[in-house]
Amino acid sequence: MQSYSLNLIFQSSSLLKLLGIAVVGSFYLNCSSLMAGTDPMPIVSPAQISSKIPTVNVGVPDSELPPYFFYAGRFTPGRGEEARQDDGIEQNIIQLAFENAGYQPEFSYLKTRHQDFQKANSTVDCISSVTEGENLSGYYSDPVIDYRDTVIFLTDTNPPITTLDDLIGQPMETFYQASKYHPELIELSKNPLYYHEHRSKISQVILLYRRKVKALVMDKYSFYFARYRANLVVDTSPKCEMRNWLNSQPYRMLCRDEQMRNQFNQGLKKLHENQEYETIIQSYMNRYSQKGSVCNIQ
Repeated sequence: MQSYSLNLIFQSSSLLKLLGIAVVGSFYLNCSSLMAGTDPMPIVSPAQISSKIPTVNVGVPDSELPPYFFYAGRFTPGRGEEARQDDGIEQNIIQLAFENAGYQPEFSYLKTRHQDFQKANSTVDCISSVTEGENLSGYYSDPVIDYRDTVIFLTDTNPPITTLDDLIGQPMETFYQASKYHPELIELSKNPLYYHEHRSKISQVILLYRRKVKALVMDKYSFYFARYRANLVVDTSPKCEMRNWLNSQPYRMLCRDEQMRNQFNQGLKKLHENQEYETIIQSYMNRYSQKGSVCNIQ
């Protein structure tokens, strides 16, 4: 699929179209009024139009979860389109889906977004990155994005890895509480001498390419980002393999208002229909898959 920049996506968003139509329409009406000898209508500025677009307060994680959420540009006054490209995959998707639905999203970076959302006097309209299994009160959206945890190893690994059972008694690294989310890992987790869970994805990638561990369990997009960073200290050129042996986890938005949730779903559907959704993901992949080959996925 042909890849476009995120600048093009944002420039073609429904919000900017609305501003352009309003200004052009106002100019046309003024010309018609002058020709008819009547008083011209006042020109409507983009700022005036923007102020009339309903806003939605979206609670998102306060910590970085690259490449889904970044710190870049969060606290920069007057941040422009270029900064928005570094917000992360998930935040870009949420931004455009709400704009398609006729809302201007404002993001709040919350340490306890679940608790803040549940408060009776909360100003948070929706929160991101929730699963239906959390059983929170509110209205769940359609899946916004799947976190696809995969088993990753180098192509020339010997002996070859063909199933999860091949990792029994082999050193491996994964994320914190991985066995909680994936029961398939419980048996492997019983041997702490070989099985390790922690949060530092970059250090895990370094261990893989230094051949200190046989395999990783990691979200595929998180892996490409971590490998991009790890390339500063280790050669990441050896070919790699990914195996979809674990269930994916769909993450959703949770909103207070059912109508707002429905409108968000329609905006999200439009992103899929016009392929902007895949364009967002591909723009990040193009950036972070440069420091090594794209893994062979099975």
